[in-house]
Amino acid sequence: MDDVADFAVTVLWLTSLTLPALIFLAIDRFRSKAFTAAGALIAIGAGWLFVHAYAIAAQALAGNDPREINGAALAFSSVFGWTLPMGAVLVAWCGSRAVRRFAVRQNEGRPAS
Repeated sequence: MDDVADFAVTVLWLTSLTLPALIFLAIDRFRSKAFTAAGALIAIGAGWLFVHAYAIAAQALAGNDPREINGAALAFSSVFGWTLPMGAVLVAWCGSRAVRRFAVRQNEGRPAS
């Protein structure tokens, strides 16, 4: 692959890892557990789509003949493509909770303004 194809595949890969966390953090402004769960599912779904797009684009940019496409890689991304986005959302959720708890502890002794 040439440099442009490598760059395109790298951008898709990094997007598939960071987009779920960013979507979840944007949606998780609600304090409701139902909205948090819905936001997590939306973020994981968007991440899964980008993982699947990465698998398709990586094979297309590799210059493979359409008859030589690796179906196992596409099947794997279809079935297990949600695991990395779920991990990204889990890390974002844990980080968000830790920051909120730290902020609450810092503001406990201060008078209300």
